[in-house]
Amino acid sequence: MPKHPFHHPKRRIRRANEHINNMERRIKSFFEKKPYRHVVETSANGTEKCHKIRFTKRLPERASELAMEAAEALRSALDQACFATALAAKTPKHKSTYFPIADTPAQLEDVIKRRCKDLPPDIVSFLRTLNPYQGGNDLIWSLNKLANSSKHTVVLEPVAMQLGEIHIKHAVFYGGGSILSQWDNENNEITFAKTAVGSNSYYDVQLGFGVSFGEIEAVRGQPAIPLLRQMAIEVERIVVAIEAESRRLGLIS
Repeated sequence: MPKHPFHHPKRRIRRANEHINNMERRIKSFFEKKPYRHVVETSANGTEKCHKIRFTKRLPERASELAMEAAEALRSALDQACFATALAAKTPKHKSTYFPIADTPAQLEDVIKRRCKDLPPDIVSFLRTLNPYQGGNDLIWSLNKLANSSKHTVVLEPVAMQLGEIHIKHAVFYGGGSILSQWDNENNEITFAKTAVGSNSYYDVQLGFGVSFGEIEAVRGQPAIPLLRQMAIEVERIVVAIEAESRRLGLIS
């Protein structure tokens, strides 16, 4: 019995979610082993004390690979959903069936003209309503940038969570101080507080750790796992919407 036309894009979404879950487990295991120590150093200009968490190990490379594999699977699911519509419509060719994503509405039209030639016209009109460009659907636009960066190394950066996730049982900064989360990739460390040289500091801090994207400008600094999960939800929504539109048009039953 032949598989439903939308079996393959939905399978790609499931695979992406498996990658995200595996990535989350690996990152959690990394932090549970506490591969870091607390250090206090004077800044280069000699005016501040920098309170740091210095890691003794790097985040596992497999975590970055899983992030990229998830992004690629989600991007592929969009293309496969479009391919399914061309297959169902029995178009003469199935080569130019790309899910269009661009930086601007004008560029979107250019992408559609060049790469969506074999899609049913009504499906192309529907895809326009999804606004797959920056400022229209930023999640999908960011996903496209992330997936297209797979040939580069994607650095996942450990971060101390924002202030609401930094649990301070007791903290006194005599002479002033600030709480922050500043990652230094070269030295594999996070600066989580700065105080003036000559000041006294007393604190009991429990840092919550997370991981953000590093190199890719479109997603730089954004929390990796929550963002990938949002992307997966949005891709699933779009695939289901394309399937529903295909059914409405009578392309599938």
